[in-house]
Amino acid sequence: MLMSGCGKTPDDAPKTALHPVMGVVSVDGAPAKGVHVVLHPVGDSSPAAVTPNGITDETGVFKLTTYSVADGAPEGKYQLSFSWPEATAPGAGDSDDFVEKLPEQYQFAASSGFELDVKPNTDEMPVFDLTTL
Repeated sequence: MLMSGCGKTPDDAPKTALHPVMGVVSVDGAPAKGVHVVLHPVGDSSPAAVTPNGITDETGVFKLTTYSVADGAPEGKYQLSFSWPEATAPGAGDSDDFVEKLPEQYQFAASSGFELDVKPNTDEMPVFDLTTL
């Protein structure tokens, strides 16, 4: 499953207070670059739900974005989904030009098995260990 959209909120929508959130994703014990991480609020599956997201860098670190780059996430409990697309052709741009490197269970918040509780003034950097097996 390739995730589209960027979780943007209309400019005139009310904005919730955000808290900086960073985390680390490893796959099979190694840092994973290019993993898309999306937070889904527990108990709110409406289309208007805010879904903070980020993409891992070469060290596996991601910073969550809600309204603008790396601005954080609203306080609350979230289930996480992960996608790690790999281009199958040079200059790939179409969703048909990508394959998913992670098992399907990680691509859905309900089955990934990962949750995150965003709180004010939290300095911990959670590590999410995924496997391809």
